[in-house]
Amino acid sequence: MPVPVTIELPDDLAATARAVAGTRTLPDAVLEWVRRSIADPPVESLPDDQVLMLSRSELPPADQDALANLLAEQAEGTISATGRIELDRRMSEYRRAWVLQARALKEAVRRGLCPPLGDGQS
Repeated sequence: MPVPVTIELPDDLAATARAVAGTRTLPDAVLEWVRRSIADPPVESLPDDQVLMLSRSELPPADQDALANLLAEQAEGTISATGRIELDRRMSEYRRAWVLQARALKEAVRRGLCPPLGDGQS
C-alpha cells in the first residue's frame, strides 16, 4: 500500500524541479528521483568490496546483445515504436550504470583500492 508523503519545496527548487521534470508531472518525477536515489546509494558509504565490484561492473552479455540489436535497428531505420521505447529504456539504464561505475572507480582510486586510470600500471 502506498505511503503518502508531503514535502514543501522552496520556490527556486520547485521551479528547477518542474523544468527538469519536463512533460512528467512533478509528483511522478520526484517519485522517479527517489527510486533512483535508493537504487543508487552514495558510493562513498559502501564498503571496499562493493566499491570495487561496482567499479568493475559490466552489462550482462544478454543486455549488451539486446542493446546492440536495438542500436542496429535504429541505425538501419527499421526500429519499431516499441523498439524505440525499449531502446530509450535500455539507454537510460546503461547511462545510469555507467555513471555509477565511474563514481565507484573514482572512490576506489580515492581509497587506494586501485591505481588511477592511465598511470601506466596494469
